[in-house]
Amino acid sequence: MYSVTGFQVKVTPKQNSAYKTLTCSTTCILTGNPTYIWYKNGQIVTDNTSPYSVYSNAVDSYSCVQGQSCNSVTYTKRTICVLKGSTVDIYCTYVGYYATTSTFWFRSDKSTPEDLTRDPRYASRVDYTGTYKDPITLRITDLREEDSAEYRFTFKTYYFEWGHSFPGTTLSVTGLQVKVTPAAEGQKTLTCSTTCTLTDNHNPTYIWYRNGQNVQDNSSPMYSISSEDEDSYYCAVKGRLSSPASYTWYKKNGGHYQSMTGPQHVFSQIQSSDSGEYYCESQNEMGTDRSRTINMDVKCE
Repeated sequence: MYSVTGFQVKVTPKQNSAYKTLTCSTTCILTGNPTYIWYKNGQIVTDNTSPYSVYSNAVDSYSCVQGQSCNSVTYTKRTICVLKGSTVDIYCTYVGYYATTSTFWFRSDKSTPEDLTRDPRYASRVDYTGTYKDPITLRITDLREEDSAEYRFTFKTYYFEWGHSFPGTTLSVTGLQVKVTPAAEGQKTLTCSTTCTLTDNHNPTYIWYRNGQNVQDNSSPMYSISSEDEDSYYCAVKGRLSSPASYTWYKKNGGHYQSMTGPQHVFSQIQSSDSGEYYCESQNEMGTDRSRTINMDVKCE
């Protein structure tokens, strides 16, 4: 006769001690010599003994499973900060003891977990990639500030469903703000700031725009101007346009430039008349930026 049991975490205070004991308990005695894996805030704790000691004032979330025959979800990063209008990839790996029947990502602020691919707010903006035991990726494009939330991954089997309350990855989406502070006499300083530190881009290069035109000689988050300056200034981070841009290619044709739309220009049947000078221009609400000019010489045999 076999008994099926689940795991519970029991908390026992230690007398005259700053610690309390967590015990991974079952409703029946497990056969063999089981080992345990402890999770703190959804992350594996390397010490895999039971009982497990923690500080009495600890407010973290703890869970336990048995040995290697366990279900688990591990997130690569707990917090991510990215710019509005950009794309983010959130990673995790999962192990399910039984074959899964479904997997999806959801926001923790929903009362009932809802697959992001079915949420109209994310229409055409989310994509899932990855397989069992390999990194599972949630990709969100064209990020908006209202996308700031904690994202969690869950999976279901015929016998088990991964807990929806376990912590996931918290995403913060920030815009760029220009703050003005007085500086030396007759001067004021503009500072390009974000509400959180950008992930994987701790030392970004900033681009300043004056009246929609790129200020070529400044890549600092601070920019000094005259206190009487009434021009309009914006800032951006190099390589991270704040919103989707439109792209246009230009070819010099005689004394003027001929325009071709799109980030790529494909020559279906290239010929010598395609020789000339080309450059690309990108534009969004922050302004316009232009690439260097390249010269293409087509020689036909």
